[in-house]
Amino acid sequence: MALYSNKLFVGRSDLHVVALDMKTGNIVWDQPLANPADGWNLTGGPLVAKGKVMQGIGGRGKGGAYIAGLDSETLVVRPEASPLPTLDSTRLLARAALKMGCQ
Repeated sequence: MALYSNKLFVGRSDLHVVALDMKTGNIVWDQPLANPADGWNLTGGPLVAKGKVMQGIGGRGKGGAYIAGLDSETLVVRPEASPLPTLDSTRLLARAALKMGCQ
């Protein structure tokens, strides 16, 4: 889970990232990231920095692990989030954050 602005971001086992309003608990948005039937899974909770939500995706899917990136307000999937070489998760998230402009 991650907190940012007035939202709580949660990664779910169905490969959705959900933003909840922290005051009401209502769902602000719900974004599917991948299809679990294709062998994907979440690699941990989301990370939010400078308005960008990053979620690691791993598993047996084609192309290997990647970081999905979303704008925390508009839900726009950020095109610069892309498959990355397999690294330990800390380095992988750091590279994705830099690639998405979180410095």
